Amino acid sequence: MQTTTENHLGKPIMEIPIPISLTEKVIIKIPYPLSEEGWEQMFNILNAYKPSIVRSDIEETEWKRKYNELLKLKKTSEGLYDAD
Repeated sequence: MQTTTENHLGKPIMEIPIPISLTEKVIIKIPYPLSEEGWEQMFNILNAYKPSIVRSDIEETEWKRKYNELLKLKKTSEGLYDAD
């Protein structure tokens, strides 16, 4: 679903939801219509930001491992409190 609003100058701004998984989506806001140069610039900037916003598979694996460790600690601590 696309929605259109206006920016502070009264120009149309289109919001476009982009599904990236079954449970996540990205929403971009672009001036409408976007020029070819604007389109290229948008992707150049996104690619420049990529190292700071996209985790590698190794980082994701490490993140999941740490998350699972925290879950185990939480379950262990809950068991300790349940014994009281």
